[in-house]
Formats: sequence, structure tokens, C-alpha cells
Amino acid sequence: MKKFLYVVFFGFAFIVSLYLTFPIDALRPYIEKQMQEALAGDPSHPLVLAPSVHIGELSLWRLSGVSVSNLRVQMGSETTEPGQTMEVQKLKFRFGIFSTFLSKMPKVQFDATIYDGRARGSVRMTDKGNLSDLWLDINQIDLQKLRGETPEGGLPLAGVVNLNADISLGKNPAKDGSGTLSLDFSNLSVGPGLFEIPGAGGAGLTLPLVKLGRFSGNASFQKGKATIQNLKLVGGDLEADVNASLELSENILFSPLKGAGWFKMKEDFKKKNPKMATLLELNPDMKAAEDADGKVYFTLFGSLVAPTPKWGKQP
Repeated sequence: MKKFLYVVFFGFAFIVSLYLTFPIDALRPYIEKQMQEALAGDPSHPLVLAPSVHIGELSLWRLSGVSVSNLRVQMGSETTEPGQTMEVQKLKFRFGIFSTFLSKMPKVQFDATIYDGRARGSVRMTDKGNLSDLWLDINQIDLQKLRGETPEGGLPLAGVVNLNADISLGKNPAKDGSGTLSLDFSNLSVGPGLFEIPGAGGAGLTLPLVKLGRFSGNASFQKGKATIQNLKLVGGDLEADVNASLELSENILFSPLKGAGWFKMKEDFKKKNPKMATLLELNPDMKAAEDADGKVYFTLFGSLVAPTPKWGKQP
């Protein structure tokens, strides 16, 4: 027994010594390179300007983690114009060694200070690479500061993000998925700038400054079903209200979605921006879905990652 305790003690001392003397700063170029490659995306379609990552200071965090100070990320670009810049004052992330080897489900924990806000959480993946568990706590993240200067021709986005999520999908999300999610975006606005319409071959819509106000809502997950309630847009140039449901699948992003709601442009906004009001007039389906109060009704179907609207109330 005494010999066993000696072995344990010296083994522990060796690990501590290795941890304290490990030349972590030598990993800085490697970590920067790995982050740059991850941001570059598909190597078969290289960007015109590659992303760049600069780490100010690097140190160990707990047994299997790294702490990064003054992280600066320059996003890549498909044109000669530089991509957006993001700065993170403090970022800590840790790889769960025991959870990975014992359950074969990789887990990453992180804690970041971003300007005046904070984002922390943990993500666990299945052995197939799908999301298993998610915990997020995001407080007072400033979208405008996070995105940096908007490139010429880009679309500015401003607002403050608060989000909390605690979701467990289990081995079978369709039966075991449970948890809660709440979001609250305040002082939200978009534009002025060009909004590129997805799937329109680069075609876009020139938007004025649109004040969206507050965007908030909640979702609850139980036995593989999710209910999205009180998803509202209030206090701005537009108003909206949406309720929906999800049938969770193994890949949560492709979970089937069903829902319904309405949106409304305020009269003052229409008068100041007649082109926006004309969009309703030129779309007969949207115009037919508008009631006497100016609310345009729609239903939703498709998936969480690609919701598709159909104009009009539910039959």
C-alpha cells in the first residue's frame, strides 16, 4: 500500500511540474494558424483575402485549458476589401479530457469577455459530431462593437444581446430532448445598406435605417418537442409576433418547423420610406395577407435552419 501511495504521489508531482513548466507561449503560432484555417472555410474555394488571427498573451487555464488575452480576429473576404474585425479582451476555453475519453462525447467549455459584455458556456457533441448538450449565458454583448467597422456596401447591425440556453438532447433528441432558451435583443437596428437576398444570385434590397427596437422570446423543450412562444418585435419601425413548434431531429438545425405570425410596418416609417411601403403593394400575396390594421399574416414551415414563409393566416 505504501509503495502504491508513493507511485501516486510522484505521478501527481510529475504532472503538476509538467503543467507549471509547460512552454505554453510556444503554442501561440500553432493556435493562431489553426484558428485561421478554421475561419478560411473550404480550401477548394480560397478567399481573396485570408483571415488573420493575433493573440496578445497566452497562458494555461486549469488542467486542459488555455487562456487568451487581447485576441484580434480579421475575417477573410471574397473581395479586395478587408473583412470585419473582432476583438476579444479575454477568452478561456477548456477541452473536457475525461468526458471525451470516458463517454466518447467531446466537450468544450469557454468564458469570454467581449468589450463590455460576457459570453460563457459549454458544448458537448455526440460521437457522430451532432450537438448533444448546450449551455450558454450571454450578457450585454454589443453587436456593433462585435462586428467592428462595416465594410463599404455592407449592412450595419446594432443592438445588445442577452441570451440564456440550457438544452440537453440526449441519445435520441426526438424522444429525450429537453431544456429552455430565452433571448432578448435590445436597441436593435439594421441598415442603411444592401441586404443580399438569399438564393437571388447576388441581388439585393437597399434598406434605410430600420429601428427594430426589442426582439425577445422563449422556447421550451420537452420529450423531443419544442414550443417557441412570445417571439416578439416591439418598440421600433416594425412590429412582429410569432409562435412556432419544432419536432427535434438528430441534427437540431434540420428539425422540422411549423409556426404562424404577423408583422406590421408603422405608418410613420412608411411615410418616410415610401419604397419600403411599395414592396407590400407589389407583392399580391403579401397584400392579400394584410388586414385592416396593417398586419401582414404568414405561416412558417421548413426547418429551423431554413424557415419558409407562406403569406396568409393558418386555414
